[in-house]
Parts: sequence; C-alpha cells; structure tokens
Amino acid sequence: MPRIRRARTLRENTTPQLIQELADAIRQLYNQRFTFATQQVGDVKEIRNLRKEIARMKTILRKRELEGEDLAAAMGQVAEAVAEAEEGSAQEAESEQPETEGVA
Repeated sequence: MPRIRRARTLRENTTPQLIQELADAIRQLYNQRFTFATQQVGDVKEIRNLRKEIARMKTILRKRELEGEDLAAAMGQVAEAVAEAEEGSAQEAESEQPETEGVA
C-alpha cells in the first residue's frame, strides 16, 4: 500500500475524483478485513491506515457539502460501488471454499 496521503493532497482532488478514491478505499478496507479474518494479512497497520484515510476523505467531502456543493447523487454512487465490492468478495470467498461433500 502506498504511503498515507495527508488531507492537503486529498483536498487537491476534484469532488468526483475524491468520491471515486473513497469508494476504492472502502473496497480495499473490506478486502483487508477479509484477509485479516482468514489470517492472511501481512501488515495489520494497513487496516488502521485505510480507516484513517477514509475518515479524511469523508471529512473533506462533508466540508464541501456544508459549503454548498451537492454531493447526494455522488455519495449514492459510492454506496453502490461498495455494495458491488462486497458482493464480489463474497462470491470469491464462496468459490475458494473446498467442497465438503461425502464427509461423514
């Protein structure tokens, strides 16, 4: 994972870019939690860093919303992207599980 981006660098992004990065970060966090649960994660700090980066992005988006920008439609896109990521990860997990037929 790349270094933690500070709020200053995140603020330079446009709102659609920031929303897309937020959706990607949420997907990454979901996948990191999944790999952690299966005891395959290498660096536990990645989860913590992702959570902090997500919080920074949400804070910047909230500030823009309070300044008068309309973010409702864009945030709906983030929710859809996260739901798709969770569905895809769940399907991958099901396909990776070994077959248990014939086990007594």
